[in-house]
Amino acid sequence: MKHESKEQIDVQQRHSERLALMTYLDVVDTKTGQLLGHLGDISADGMMFLSQNSFAIGEAYAINIIWKDEEKTDTSVYLTAMIEVRWHKPNLDSTWHCNGCAFVDFDEKLVPLIEKIEKQLSFDQNLEIHRTR
Repeated sequence: MKHESKEQIDVQQRHSERLALMTYLDVVDTKTGQLLGHLGDISADGMMFLSQNSFAIGEAYAINIIWKDEEKTDTSVYLTAMIEVRWHKPNLDSTWHCNGCAFVDFDEKLVPLIEKIEKQLSFDQNLEIHRTR
């Protein structure tokens, strides 16, 4: 019987639940204002962001995801959330890292905004996207 690590299971579960985005939105640490990376995919369960550095598993961050809504001109939308890093792997481009995160104390009021981001910025769901090996 093949045993899979928790990381392998988390990645497989994540892959089937989130939609990859065509446009990478900025992910910013709300405490420092520092750019952490760029959003690669998102769902109500969590997100993956790409960064120049990998982040430690278990670390938590208060973040803003900054997005310009196509339906509103000159308006930035901020999705504010607390995330916890669950896994990280090198991206296919080895200068980048993929960091898989779960939302912590998730506010259900964010679901419509996440769905709107997915609708406006995601690839066709039938197109399979790979960012890690």
